[in-house]
Amino acid sequence: MVPIIHVASTCDLQDLLNQCIQRVAVSTLDSRYLEKELPDDIYCKIKEIRRSAFHDEALENAILDPEHEKRVRNILKALDSDDVDLVGLLLKESTVTLDDAFAIHYAAAYCEPKVFAELLKLDSANVNLKNNSGYTPLHIACTRREPDIILSLVERGASVLERTLDGRDALTICKRLTREKDCNRKLEKYEEKSKAYLCIDILEQELKRKSFILDPISIEESI
Repeated sequence: MVPIIHVASTCDLQDLLNQCIQRVAVSTLDSRYLEKELPDDIYCKIKEIRRSAFHDEALENAILDPEHEKRVRNILKALDSDDVDLVGLLLKESTVTLDDAFAIHYAAAYCEPKVFAELLKLDSANVNLKNNSGYTPLHIACTRREPDIILSLVERGASVLERTLDGRDALTICKRLTREKDCNRKLEKYEEKSKAYLCIDILEQELKRKSFILDPISIEESI
């Protein structure tokens, strides 16, 4: 929907643009994602529609506690600058946590892998926390198809079994964004693996590990 909004806005297709704005406004798409991805005037229209209906929990909280929202924004701005040290200072100066700011979700979508790994060391964030759209940080990393971030999350205990509101797990998200022939084909000797291939490989290996742990068959029988 977001790419369609960009096209409709650029080509001045007002009817299509209005329809898209209405659909996005009543959707579960995260407000911070929309604010970052859409032009200011379009985001403001969506925000007004959501605010009037109190559909968006984040907007409701912003109205009730503007100081809290300001602190959250400062944390996200620090992440935009790749300044993890500043994030740490902001966390110490207030009661806002990484979970309160959905900072791990934000970093999974926009930060470089090294910055993301440093962020995970700051606080005991819940790597399986779902945002208002029902996505965990791992789900968001899969939409981006960034293997280093996916690996960092899995190593910190992110569950590959968690599902979105529409029933998709991390592997399903990755595969839907990857051509089927690229998912299943065997690599030629010395061929470098693509990011999408690496993401699928990491998730499949973790699923196998989970299945092994949950399987009641003994280690000797498995061997």
